[in-house]
Amino acid sequence: MSQYAADRENAMARANLAYSCRDYEAAYQLYRKLLDTYPKDARLLTMAGETADRTGRPEEAVLLYERAFSENNRYSWNLRVRLMQDFIRLGRWQDFEAERLDTRKASLSGRDSTLPADKGYIIENPGTGHEFFNVMEFPSLHGDDHTRERYVLYEEKDPCTGFTPYIDLESPGAGSVPTDGSPATDRTFSLVAFPSLNTRWLLKTYPKGEPDYKTVRADVLSVLVKPLTLHFNANTPCPAA
Repeated sequence: MSQYAADRENAMARANLAYSCRDYEAAYQLYRKLLDTYPKDARLLTMAGETADRTGRPEEAVLLYERAFSENNRYSWNLRVRLMQDFIRLGRWQDFEAERLDTRKASLSGRDSTLPADKGYIIENPGTGHEFFNVMEFPSLHGDDHTRERYVLYEEKDPCTGFTPYIDLESPGAGSVPTDGSPATDRTFSLVAFPSLNTRWLLKTYPKGEPDYKTVRADVLSVLVKPLTLHFNANTPCPAA
């Protein structure tokens, strides 16, 4: 560890202790004060942003994350997903879509190992009141069905088969796929549910090109007013051993 890093960690010790004790307001004030000494430190800016989120200050968190990103954007997934989640909280959908597209481009360029283009990456962890789930983004349309987004419902995993239900935004038909990750405007997209192994159900079709995330997210949440598997009676009791 460099002398700079050691001095910074020593300076952050009180704030880190407050954070670990879940005294987020005290941690936030301490981190903010330390920024007078370390105004360009990406780690400190990120921690200050996280405590801003935890104390109900998403607007302040956005500014802190943007400052952190300007200082270190090599391994950027953590900061990008935090920014996208705050843009959603604030209803700043244009800013969200701009960040989402820039993230796709960074992934496709191969310059950021935290944004694997072949495996995709998480962009949000929404909740419905009865479950939380991950949203995976694929910067290029992924697999045989050309999947753009996958809503993975980990809490609905089938205890018998081990299958985890999910919902995909996919576009298996004809039409061009922009190589830079831009929206595919001349393809038809569909929202498809996979409640159990070898089962797929069409939920909705978007015939006028790739829909924005706000639209698809709302459609998914409207389906998940109750667990996906309850719509289709997908999970059945395990047979007796």
